Amino acid sequence: MIDLTIYDALIDGSNGNDVFYFESEDLADEIPDPANWMINANDVCAATFNGDCYSDFVCFGFDLAQQPIVNNIIPIMECSDDIFVLPLAGTVADITPLSSFVGFFLDAAGTDGPLTTVPNTTTEIFIIAEADSPCTNVSVAVPLELTPNPIINQPSDQLGGCGSI
Repeated sequence: MIDLTIYDALIDGSNGNDVFYFESEDLADEIPDPANWMINANDVCAATFNGDCYSDFVCFGFDLAQQPIVNNIIPIMECSDDIFVLPLAGTVADITPLSSFVGFFLDAAGTDGPLTTVPNTTTEIFIIAEADSPCTNVSVAVPLELTPNPIINQPSDQLGGCGSI
């Protein structure tokens, strides 16, 4: 969704005229709610109205970067030794497009990583997915519940009593 009304002053030259938006130059497809326009085309046309006359049309385009989608996050709940090997991203979340996946990071800004392992004391990591435009990058938290594996001690060579092992 885009708010086309942010372009009113630019289109009108700040003259205070009404600005009308259309999906083409034929006046038949006026955009009824330009403040909440659901993108249907890459080009939009606009005309101003001074109370008596319409201006000529001006058409302009949008270069829209597709934002990656990361959803269906599955918390990671595993037992681990001191260091936990992170799973494949596709087993933790649905990432579209998968090629946008950059990696797992310790911070939402994506500066500490990408990681393939974390200490078993880590409680949260972030999936970073990048688009063509940095303003459409996505950072999504993934909870980690890592339980340390139990420790087993090896007995000495003899258990006493009836001999050796």
